[in-house]
Amino acid sequence: MKVSTRSAHRRSRPSIRKRWLMPFLSILIMSSSAILTQTVSSGASSGSFGPAPSGYPIESRCQGMTVSSHVVFVGQEVIGHTHGGICGAAPKDVEWAWSVVPGKGVKGCEVDGTYCEYKATASTDQQYTTLCIDGSNVQGAWESCDYYGVVGDGQGVLYGYVVDKDGGPVAGTTVKAYGAHGATTTSGSDGFYAMQLEKGKYQVEPSGGPQGKASPSYTPKVTSASVEGGKRTEANFILDTSIELKLKLSQSSVVANGYEVVSGTVSTTQYGKPLAGVQVQLEVQPGKTPDEAVTAGARASICYNGSRVWPTSTLNSPDGYPVTVTTDSTGHYDFTLTVGTTPGSWKLDAWAFNANGKLSTDVTAASDTQSVAITTNGSSSLGGFITELDTAAKATTFSSSLNSNATSANNMVTLLSQTTKSSAGGISFGGLDYAMTNAKDGQTMLIFPEGQPPVVTGAGVIQPVSSNASDLVYDPAEWSGAGLPSTVVNSASLAAVVSSGQLTRLPTLAQFDAGASVPGWTTVNGDQLTLFSSNYQYLGWGYPSSTAGACY
Repeated sequence: MKVSTRSAHRRSRPSIRKRWLMPFLSILIMSSSAILTQTVSSGASSGSFGPAPSGYPIESRCQGMTVSSHVVFVGQEVIGHTHGGICGAAPKDVEWAWSVVPGKGVKGCEVDGTYCEYKATASTDQQYTTLCIDGSNVQGAWESCDYYGVVGDGQGVLYGYVVDKDGGPVAGTTVKAYGAHGATTTSGSDGFYAMQLEKGKYQVEPSGGPQGKASPSYTPKVTSASVEGGKRTEANFILDTSIELKLKLSQSSVVANGYEVVSGTVSTTQYGKPLAGVQVQLEVQPGKTPDEAVTAGARASICYNGSRVWPTSTLNSPDGYPVTVTTDSTGHYDFTLTVGTTPGSWKLDAWAFNANGKLSTDVTAASDTQSVAITTNGSSSLGGFITELDTAAKATTFSSSLNSNATSANNMVTLLSQTTKSSAGGISFGGLDYAMTNAKDGQTMLIFPEGQPPVVTGAGVIQPVSSNASDLVYDPAEWSGAGLPSTVVNSASLAAVVSSGQLTRLPTLAQFDAGASVPGWTTVNGDQLTLFSSNYQYLGWGYPSSTAGACY
């Protein structure tokens, strides 16, 4: 499984499809339905360049290089251009030299030069040759190459690309040109094909190629082409299939209690068979910005083998950009969702990349979107929390639990959240969330309304802004028992007070931060709350859980 962060910015689907298909279809030569019965001639001057040389083009991540055209005529320029890589700038971080350059009129081609141009002086006799840059950096030597062929005087060229509906190249398609001096060739790994033909009219037909449950078909099935000497004629074909992607989630609705885990699977097939090793972009809350996907609305983490895949970075510096994952040898990517405590609609979009590493243009087949309704967990309020807690303490079993856990913020978070999830003994604090936080004097529990997680600064500080100034703080280290009514028994013991249902107040976040006087508590001015964990736990996200598939 491979994961990467920040895929290219996602364009709207209709515009991608239109921008790709229209230019491509515009160069498809008009199809003919005629049945082809002629025999392909091996005319002396006609012939196939064959598929691209095995393994070509070669593209180094340090510095790429491409030629402007795979086929040129004698007397025309062969032009190669480099394009930037990830190894840094020349000559400090990376350097390269152009391979031996034949021909005349050489321009550029210097060491670390960004282009190389020269005139083709002789036919390559229906063979391809290559132009390369050979480079090195601190990690060693590397190479980038592209290929081209040179056509002799008086000959014409029929060429084009075979792609699938994803826009990816299709290798191994047989392309035949029927005519007085026809020829046959095969598309290469980049989908390119080319034939050297004499002047004339030809019927061009693709066939064969990738095999699946059904025989491959192409659009157009056959096309007419007119070839002239010294000119190129282009005929492109689309294989009538694409990557098919399906996204499934095990549940469509769960409760926002912080402990729910939803299973998910991305499946990729092509030609009716499982397709392994497909890169898939996962985008959460499509239509929202990456920041909104993490900080607004329903929250759930994507997990793989118990580790978080999305979101990336940290809770105080969140990164909600799409991530890229890869289907396994069976064409599947299995994952889970650790659902948080913030209700709302949570959506996930899965979109396959084609063989060229670009998002498929066939969005109908190669992408899927599913959603989970994360429903509210109850109706308790901050104002009623103390009363509910004191009432619950009068239940014998829960009183015992409170007595055992009251002096630990961590234990109280676990007790209250799990009691809410199970509603054991009819006790529930649903509608409120409980988060572990840190203070200067130790761990604290922050209590806030469901769906209203507090704002966290880049430094990991939870400040009492207007939206969450009334949140409640439970800090065992600041309990004194001072100022409580005389009727409260054993007031110095927080456990005794809480477990007997005698707690009267909790400091608000604003009071805690300001060091305000609150009966039973000794707050300290400036004692800010900070993140207990930056790992997308608590604060609207999921609670730590031993549930199978949970991130934490």
